[in-house]
Amino acid sequence: MDKFLKKQQVPVKRKVDDASISNVTTTTKRRKYDEAYLALGFTSTTQSRFTKAASVPSNAQLASYKVAYRVARCKKPHTIAEELILPSAIDMVSTMTDDATASKLKAIPLSNNTIARRIYDMSKDMEEQLNDKIRDNRFALQMDEATDNNKDCLLITYVRFIDADDLREDLLFCKLVTKRATADELFKIIDTYLKEADLKWGSGNGR
Repeated sequence: MDKFLKKQQVPVKRKVDDASISNVTTTTKRRKYDEAYLALGFTSTTQSRFTKAASVPSNAQLASYKVAYRVARCKKPHTIAEELILPSAIDMVSTMTDDATASKLKAIPLSNNTIARRIYDMSKDMEEQLNDKIRDNRFALQMDEATDNNKDCLLITYVRFIDADDLREDLLFCKLVTKRATADELFKIIDTYLKEADLKWGSGNGR
């Protein structure tokens, strides 16, 4: 019966020293890229981080700003310019004139990001023009608090000033009140904006 019995073999555990592990180092061979490899059909897999800016004609830029202005006035989504306005304009021009003239409209940049950037640029330009008019003149401020659909508190500030012998009223800024709408907090918001716009408290009267 002994020959049918198999002795259980116990695996022997070997103790590995830390010194032996430190002596084992893995090395990876890397070949430096050379321009001569192009003659053999090899190309570099490294992608450049620099992108070339596309040149847009001046009339196409102006048309892009005009479309962005109408989108902002109508309070429509920015995607409507590329998804609806541009295809409709191409269809109208191709029907009334020819396809060659209609294809020129494709050079007008009307993407979502482009329309948003155009609206931001025009709003900043209008803000700078307003600040230039009241910077050296006397003006009056009128503040009001409002709540939007998200129940966020907004501080709306209007400005009144004399422009070419005419009394004008315009929106100066609209800021989000992140803290409690106390008198001290509202004053800090207005004071911060006036300092950033280089406007003086002595030229204005608030109510």
